[in-house]
Amino acid sequence: MRTTTALALGALAFGAAAFEAQALPATPAPLPPAMQTTQVARGCGPGWTRDAWGRCVPIRRAAPTRCWWEWTPWGRRRVCRW
Repeated sequence: MRTTTALALGALAFGAAAFEAQALPATPAPLPPAMQTTQVARGCGPGWTRDAWGRCVPIRRAAPTRCWWEWTPWGRRRVCRW
């Protein structure tokens, strides 16, 4: 039992010593200001985005509701103004 425990502890110590842990890797050198911008190929520009087919479309804002419920002589109906 002592031999098995000693072998297990020895193997654990050898494995821990052989394993090189890097808890805090060295940081890379800072980039020059010209390299800090990322150029995007085929960008749409400000206020635009790509749709499901890859076309540039304007970013939609919340549009006012065009349909509402209103009482008519025939009861309550949905009225839409396009």
